[in-house]
Amino acid sequence: MSDRRRTAAGIGAAALACAGYALYALIKSQNLRQRYGNDDRILIQVLYAVAGLALAVVLAGWAVSALRHGRPPLRSGWAIAAVATLLAALVAFAYDGGRLAADHYRAAPGRGGVHGTLAVDSCTAQEYGFECTGTFRADDESFTVERVSAWPDTDPGSTMDGWVSGPRPLAMFDGAPGGWRDDLVPLYVLGGLWLALAGFLGVLVARRVRFRPPAA
Repeated sequence: MSDRRRTAAGIGAAALACAGYALYALIKSQNLRQRYGNDDRILIQVLYAVAGLALAVVLAGWAVSALRHGRPPLRSGWAIAAVATLLAALVAFAYDGGRLAADHYRAAPGRGGVHGTLAVDSCTAQEYGFECTGTFRADDESFTVERVSAWPDTDPGSTMDGWVSGPRPLAMFDGAPGGWRDDLVPLYVLGGLWLALAGFLGVLVARRVRFRPPAA
């Protein structure tokens, strides 16, 4: 395989990955709509889908140009669009992770957290444990919330005890005071990777764009 085809294949694979992620985000947004109704979580997933699709289009154009000319067209318009898309997706990602950490923080006892029982409807095995959903009922019967998420380490029985932040929780937690910090770890890691990629594209823009003084 020639260098031109190898370069185009690599960029094309990245474009397919972005398109696949956009499809995943759209599917997840529909699942969230079924579980929670209209919620800002759906908007976040739609933003992810738009960002993934935009990056896929940009990278597909780069792949075609690399196949024809041997290198991607690192013109300012293409690269700036890619950087802007990455940064917009990063903002949505930071908001999503930050609000989950804030919800986890408020769910702890002494911070307004409400204890109750989750009647488990279904659980799905994940790499880190299980993701379960069900109906949460507060111990004082002040409110009931359908389709609440929880992430136990082991497959639970028909019910689970835990804490939520209030009548509109994002999830149920175990009430550990410092557990919310665990929600920030993937946010730091993935956010750093995304910033690195945006910075890399920004350097390409800076090298390709030549600023000329305005005509007199």
